[in-house]
Amino acid sequence: MSKRRTAFRNRTEYLAYRLLSVVVRWFPLRPLQAVGALGGRALFALRGKHVRWALANLRLAFPDMEEAERRRICAASYAAFGRNAIDFVRAESWSADQVRARVTFEGMEHIAHGLDRGQGVLFVSAHIGNFELAIRAFATRGDPILVVGRPMRNELLYQRIERSRTRDGQVQLIDRKRAAMPVLRAIKRNYLIAVLMDQYVRRSQGVFVPLFGLRCSTSPVVASLALRTGAAVICATIARDGPDHHVVHFSPIEMPEVKEGENEVEAFTAACNSAIEERIRAHPDQWMWGHRRFRYSPDLDSDPYSL
Repeated sequence: MSKRRTAFRNRTEYLAYRLLSVVVRWFPLRPLQAVGALGGRALFALRGKHVRWALANLRLAFPDMEEAERRRICAASYAAFGRNAIDFVRAESWSADQVRARVTFEGMEHIAHGLDRGQGVLFVSAHIGNFELAIRAFATRGDPILVVGRPMRNELLYQRIERSRTRDGQVQLIDRKRAAMPVLRAIKRNYLIAVLMDQYVRRSQGVFVPLFGLRCSTSPVVASLALRTGAAVICATIARDGPDHHVVHFSPIEMPEVKEGENEVEAFTAACNSAIEERIRAHPDQWMWGHRRFRYSPDLDSDPYSL
């Protein structure tokens, strides 16, 4: 795509976002979320490649489930995405108190125990629920948190969203390509570091460990950092439990016992995947299924996403 077309597309997307941010201030919650859910279900009905990938993942994750139930979960996850998109825009104008009123935390004692060790806390997170809101909600508590992720391709939109994410002053966003040194410094300062690790990474950068019983390429960064620094590792996910309320769930991930000859990084990464899988199973209709998570899995004879 030419630079001119890219610039035009970026400006168009940014203006659409600004228009949406104005609209949400004037309409009540129920109609807004209904529109968001309808938009998500419309994307599901179009049966694009991401929908096909999502259904392929559901067949791999739940081989004994009826196809109709898989489609229901898939459609519901797209509806949840639409509602979360609306709520993300709504949250731009929320105060810290308004954010806290909409989010409950479960398992905070695990964070306290991790920080008491003095070697930082690594959050293993996933694209479940309104994870953007989880970051803002936690930041309102006053603890500095470093979030490792990938910048959006639209720089105009990303700059505005970045301001929303960091408005409470405790969140620092780091591009995952340049995250090594900032993360190590944050660990030494006993900070909290959040990493989304539920999506496929290149085979050259990942290790193949199980998720839903199938080995898939997974980032070993969290396990490597924990083993190197002694940082505590905690699975942190958010799920909607009401029209305008969410629960952030924290659970510790311990280094499993490793037999002689086994790879510690792979074992710890597998434990992280197991924790993520548990949260997905608890809320399958709130995970973003539409990506090629099991790409190149050695446990599959053919590409499940080529159909």
